[in-house]
Formats: sequence, structure tokens, C-alpha cells
Amino acid sequence: MSNAVDWTVDKALSAIKTLNARAQSAQNTIRANRAAYREALLTLPSVPDLGSREALRARLRDWIHRQVDVENRFNAFASRYLAAKAAVKRFLESIGVSPPAYLGAAPLVVPAAVYGGLAIAFAVIATIYTLNASQTRGLNGIRQLLETARERNWTAQETAAALKSLAEATASTTPDPLGLKATLEAALPLLVIGAVIFFVGPMLQRRRVAA
Repeated sequence: MSNAVDWTVDKALSAIKTLNARAQSAQNTIRANRAAYREALLTLPSVPDLGSREALRARLRDWIHRQVDVENRFNAFASRYLAAKAAVKRFLESIGVSPPAYLGAAPLVVPAAVYGGLAIAFAVIATIYTLNASQTRGLNGIRQLLETARERNWTAQETAAALKSLAEATASTTPDPLGLKATLEAALPLLVIGAVIFFVGPMLQRRRVAA
């Protein structure tokens, strides 16, 4: 295998390793947000004013609906990403490269699915990062208001006004709402992996047949 081919395979594996880390980070954030949400629910009954309590409960309900969407997106991402890694693993084995352990074991799929699967994976994880950041900010704000409403015995009107201000503040500070920066950053390793599958692979297969 030439140095150029070695470099390309190394870049492909590095890209997958990086995406593994991003996926783990996203999953950790999702789990942390879920735990914080459960804690907020447990604290909610300590808010003295019934109107304040119900207003906060309603906002938490809105938050968890959005959180479920984030979690569903992540689960779909994980499924597609496992399939894509399995295809990369099979390809590397076919050209005599020992895949690293972090490729894992999953049902094998045809090489044609690799490019599309990884494209979806990179785009979705970029979106999940943005959504996670928004969810974390929103939940932290609700929890802070919950504590204040509890300590100061806020009325329903005071809590509603604070929740309105929170919604406006979090909406105005959403970074890169479309996730374009992360998606563009992901484009290079994606193209490298695509090159390995669709260009380097056939070349190496021809060399092996000729030998």
C-alpha cells in the first residue's frame, strides 16, 4: 500500500474516531439534561404558590417535548452511524487493513450505503450539538427561576413575567441556530472517507488481483 493510500486510510480512521468522541459528548449532555430535568420535577412541589408552580410545570413540559425530539434524533443518528462504521470496517478488512477496536461490531451493509450514512451522521450530530446547547441553556434558566420562585414565594404573575423574559433571552442567544459551522467542519473528513470507499478501494482491489 502506498504512502498516499496509508495517509488516506489514516485520515478516514481519524475522522471516525473524532466523530465517536463527538457522539459520546452529545450523549453525555443528553443524559445530564435528563437528570437535571428529573431533579427539577422533584423540586417543583416546594414552590409555595400554586399558580407559579403550574406555570413552571408547563414550561418544563414544553422543555421535555423538545428534549424527546433531541433524543430521537440522536437515536436515529446512532443507528445510521453504526451501519456506516460496519461498512467501513468491512471495506478495510477487504483491503487487508486491520480495523481498530473502536469501529465495533455491527451488521454489515453494502459499501454504497457508506457515503450516505456518514453524510447523515455528520449533519445530524452537528444539529444535535446545537439543540443540546439550546436545551441546556433553557433548562438551566428554568431551574434558576424555580429556585427563585420557591425562595421568594413569587406570585403567578411574577413567575409568568420571568418565564417570558427567559424565553426571549434564550431565543436571542442561540449560537449558529442552523448548525452550519459544525456541518461545514464535518465536510472534509466526510469527503476523505468517501474517497477511501469509492476511489482507493477499487484501485487496491485491482492491485491485489494483478498480484
